[in-house]
Amino acid sequence: MEPLRWLKYGTQLIARQHWSVLVPTAAIASLLLQATGSLQGFDLRLLDRFFLMRGEAPRDSHVVLVTLDEDDLSYLNEWPISDQNLSQLIQKISAENPAVIGLDLFRNLKVEPGSQALENTWRSTPNLLGVYKAIGKGVPPNPTLEALGQTAMADVVLDPDAQVRRGLLSIQQENGTVVLGLASALALNYLEQQGVTPEAGDRPNQLQLGKATFNEITPNEGAYINADIGGYQILMNYQGLYQSFNRVSLREVMQDQTPRNFFEDKVVLIGTTAESVKDKFQTPFSSHRQSLQDYTPGVYVHANLASQIIASALEGRPLFQGVKTPWQWGWVFLWSGFGSTVSLLLISRRKLIAQSLAILVLGSGFCLGLLSGVSSYGLFLLGWWMPAMPARSRRVGACC
Repeated sequence: MEPLRWLKYGTQLIARQHWSVLVPTAAIASLLLQATGSLQGFDLRLLDRFFLMRGEAPRDSHVVLVTLDEDDLSYLNEWPISDQNLSQLIQKISAENPAVIGLDLFRNLKVEPGSQALENTWRSTPNLLGVYKAIGKGVPPNPTLEALGQTAMADVVLDPDAQVRRGLLSIQQENGTVVLGLASALALNYLEQQGVTPEAGDRPNQLQLGKATFNEITPNEGAYINADIGGYQILMNYQGLYQSFNRVSLREVMQDQTPRNFFEDKVVLIGTTAESVKDKFQTPFSSHRQSLQDYTPGVYVHANLASQIIASALEGRPLFQGVKTPWQWGWVFLWSGFGSTVSLLLISRRKLIAQSLAILVLGSGFCLGLLSGVSSYGLFLLGWWMPAMPARSRRVGACC
């Protein structure tokens, strides 16, 4: 018998006998890769890419920002901003009746001149929240704001690659006290004024807030493997940065150049974007950049999380959630079976020679990988995070 016919019959026989083994083998191998965390970094970077592909959302209608950049520091000719200037800034914002003000600047120490003026401003602004650092080497809160119960933590959760992809809503201290993060404290304050208050959900650690149901993430949420989920965390659903939030500078506020009623009934976040202050983090919108100046200012991280909570509660914006493990297993076996079936059909073609067979098998693996990536992106747009890199490895393995 001719050599090519022997090759044809041999490949057909192997394919038919081992197809039932190929699917579960490819699936189990990919599940083992995923379980060890070998592909977590790829999936996290792919998630960042999905946010960039989706682009920035329209401007938020609930949250506005007052930022301090290098020009503002030059205008003030000082850093930190003095108590006097900070008091004046807060008073000008407060005069327009904002819903709540979040000061994303540590203020545990006095900065003369103007300490008494700022003390009076603290006490006369009940809708103002100051920040402190609660985790690790902490930064204490302002004593007056702490006594008034007007503080929240500014801590963020970093992934192993130093990216911020999770939002920290609250933590429970050793004495049992629950401490809210700045974004969640601002959002809950704002929503309460809209008649929306949190209620316990149907399951443990589930929170019902208006139209939204919040579920605490699990250690293996999405592509995470044994993630540290201390506190109450949710996945960040970034809406954008500079194009997604209305913003004015400190100079504009101090010089009365802001649009009329800019702050009225809004969540107002005050924070720095100056390079010299270095309050910046890596996020999906900076993951493809190497320079620190292109990282995301902390005030925009808090703004995104506050916007996410408010919009989900009032407008039903989808909360971002990882696809649960059983569904991921189904995803694995689905694509492994699909890839193996395509391989079997290719191998069974009588007119294929060895070189064409290899090309077609590799090509099918590439096409199936592309198809799964598109499917994962479609789920992402619906608010679901399905790991895509493991799926690609499953299909390529199954096709080969």
